[in-house]
Amino acid sequence: MTFKELVNKVRNLVLEAKNVTIEDTENLFESDNVEGALKELATEVNGQRAKGITIANDLIDMI
Repeated sequence: MTFKELVNKVRNLVLEAKNVTIEDTENLFESDNVEGALKELATEVNGQRAKGITIANDLIDMI
């Protein structure tokens, strides 16, 4: 393979999140790939959002 062919292959490279591993040195994620880590983050954010809405509604009820 020539250098030019290699460059073209790399240029056309498509990465899928499920196939990209992560190095989680602080063990913050259960998943070892980008797709799984993003799902974990989304779940956490959505959970915090729901808690925030509940708190806001409770405060409104108190007013």
